Amino acid sequence: MGFTQITHWSARNRKTARKTIPSHVEIVLFFTDFLHHSAARKLKSEAKRLGLPAVYSRRCWSELADQLKYQPR
Repeated sequence: MGFTQITHWSARNRKTARKTIPSHVEIVLFFTDFLHHSAARKLKSEAKRLGLPAVYSRRCWSELADQLKYQPR
């Protein structure tokens, strides 16, 4: 699995909840260590509405790698 374009948002504050997921996004990755709850809820529901897979992981490469293994390619 490789990525050609990465869009990063710091979801540490509620302002992130106002954003919309861009059309080029193919997967949504949530780092749960620093994630504002209302932003997470809004982005999770939007990803579901768009039919995008969502991955939840701590900022730990080994955990992230395990989570990405189970995503469709």
